[in-house]
Amino acid sequence: MSPIEKDHRRGLNGALAAEIRSELGAQDKTQTWLSDESGIERLTLRRYLKAERGMTTAVVEAVTEALGLDPGELMVRAVVRRDREPATYGPTARPARPDFSSFDDADMAARSEDTEPKRLGDDD
Repeated sequence: MSPIEKDHRRGLNGALAAEIRSELGAQDKTQTWLSDESGIERLTLRRYLKAERGMTTAVVEAVTEALGLDPGELMVRAVVRRDREPATYGPTARPARPDFSSFDDADMAARSEDTEPKRLGDDD
């Protein structure tokens, strides 16, 4: 995985959001309840739980405190989920960088195929 995943739905952030949603369901709690208990504005919390925003440690701490969970336990569960479901939470495929060295090779080949007759003052 890349050092910084730009798609927040992927990687650990997406798995963490899924674990929080799962825990909310298991405790029969709503996002509105979690917003009130955690002090996180409702629409902002919704974006975190849809994995549209990356969660900070302060957000994780507020959410786990409201849910009565240990932050480390929740993170371990998220890591297990991410590793168990790589198609959903694995890294985003990134196109390979082009090999720019081939342009130099092509340029040299084109110069060697130059059929124009040499003129006075041309370099050899």
